[in-house]
Amino acid sequence: MELDKAAHMLRLRYVEGKKDQDLGEVIIPPLAERLGLEAQELGKEIESMYRVNSNFARKQRIRRDIRIKFVKRSTKDKILKLTNDKPLVILGKEVIVLKEIPKSIRKIRNQYCFLTDKLNQCNIKFKWLIPEGILVNWKSKNIKLETVEEAENFDRQHLRKEQQEGEHLSDENSSQSIRKNSQEHNLLINIENQEDPTEFEIITGTRRKTR
Repeated sequence: MELDKAAHMLRLRYVEGKKDQDLGEVIIPPLAERLGLEAQELGKEIESMYRVNSNFARKQRIRRDIRIKFVKRSTKDKILKLTNDKPLVILGKEVIVLKEIPKSIRKIRNQYCFLTDKLNQCNIKFKWLIPEGILVNWKSKNIKLETVEEAENFDRQHLRKEQQEGEHLSDENSSQSIRKNSQEHNLLINIENQEDPTEFEIITGTRRKTR
């Protein structure tokens, strides 16, 4: 029931406007224009529209999100697709259009944050699955992770492994650089200890006597 209800809803973020302003006057015209409909026609497709409290809004100190419930799911899906191709602008400001995710599913997804945070940092594409799990695009292959245990195994076998290999390579490069710098430093000391330092020059990490 909760999923079915959410399937008809959208959430708009960063929508400005005065406190007592009619949301329909602010939201419907730009949405109708994007859909190629008259404002009055789209108004009939909207069941409810109101601002909702959220932790995100409180922490960021922004206006509350706007939740819209449509009569038809197809209307919501069209808006999602169209705003994904081109951002929606309301009152001269770009807003974010989000799917409405039920609280029970958000709670489940929080268990996967240890992995999704890393995927975002590495710019690795993934998609949430319903009711649980994620689909990860890993090296041109789609890998389905439907449990937290599978997500942990993926993290351990792929992300951590590559990170460790990268750190090992970085350590090797650092050691080589240190050895090279040490050799050049010792060479310079030997040169400075000569009676006439101008008789020697550094050539690719070796010394050669000049005539």
